[in-house]
Amino acid sequence: MPFSLTSAGLTIQTYTEALADVQADFRSRISSRIATTAGSFAGQLQRIIALYDYRAQEKLQQLVQMFDPRLATGVHLDQRLADLGVSREPARRAEVLGTAVASGSMTLNDGTRVSVGGYTFEVIDGPYSIVGAGSITGVRVRSQLYQTIDVSTLGAWTIVDAVANWDSFGDTSQPINGNVQETDAAYRARAEEERYARAQDPLDAIEAGVGLVDGVDFARAYHNVDPTNDPNADGIPYDSINVVVNGGTDEDVAQAIENYGPAATRFYGAVGVTLGTGARQRVVGFDRVADVDMHIRVSLTTSTSEESGDALSSGDLDKAIKTALGDFTASRWVQGKDVIPAELLGAVINAGIPAIDAITVEVSDDGASWSVAKYPITIRQRAIYSDARVTIVES
Repeated sequence: MPFSLTSAGLTIQTYTEALADVQADFRSRISSRIATTAGSFAGQLQRIIALYDYRAQEKLQQLVQMFDPRLATGVHLDQRLADLGVSREPARRAEVLGTAVASGSMTLNDGTRVSVGGYTFEVIDGPYSIVGAGSITGVRVRSQLYQTIDVSTLGAWTIVDAVANWDSFGDTSQPINGNVQETDAAYRARAEEERYARAQDPLDAIEAGVGLVDGVDFARAYHNVDPTNDPNADGIPYDSINVVVNGGTDEDVAQAIENYGPAATRFYGAVGVTLGTGARQRVVGFDRVADVDMHIRVSLTTSTSEESGDALSSGDLDKAIKTALGDFTASRWVQGKDVIPAELLGAVINAGIPAIDAITVEVSDDGASWSVAKYPITIRQRAIYSDARVTIVES
């Protein structure tokens, strides 16, 4: 398992280099004329060994990176910096709860400033409003300086930013320590670099890389690792990766998959893009997200009891149901998520529409055949909602 450990970190082989080493080892141990082509049994065995060797090196690299102070995060980063003697400047900004007194209607927005003893504080967690004269309690203000300030010894507060009808401010509860803020700019920069570092897991790396392509708003990679399930339930052949993408051009998406995916990986999909030329040509496959236009039928019986007087008009009822369904599907209907009538029913019920005795929700993909059973959505599909495809049957 060749690798090199330098000041730049642990450098591992590429898959191609690992395969070349395995093939050389086969030639030296068995025969100089042993087959190495992908179509031969020996060639396939060599590629399997090389792939496991390469992945083992990846895991070793990840292990080493766990102890690399340049890549550490969270508590581990704190520990590494302490070991290295790197200075940090964590601090807190003092926060105070107070009461604002007004001679008439008033609103205090975030950022409005007051001061005490030469220290300036600004309103946070606002806005705070009052109608007519009176006082607003629990107004939270925060120091502009990163330090603890005991305002109880500093005298009266003064208003820095004049607001109509605002007469005075006084503290009622202090000091309150705010969240720790890191004031070391270099430290913050190192932390941000790690937060946005490329993902280490191959599938995460592919998803992150394809997600950077202009126009892509969804990318998900699936890997069939079960040799007894070829292909699996999603139609993915064994040891192949299927990337499902929405947006971006075919060429840009395929190039990103190639760039961010593990070497010598089979990428499966209905969309095939040829990259490279001559002997270096390679077909990268992936799938596009297919939209499924769903139809919804809501059948309901309005109340005939004393609450019938609260019943909505047909127009308002139609609007209330479609609003509830639209809000629910906007957050829940994503790629690969089945359409479940019971969940849609729950969304309508939770909307609190009055004067309904009974309600049933059915779904369909053609607006003709209806069912209360779930409608399966594959990993390559996305259910699409539209008010125009909602039918409401009232009785």
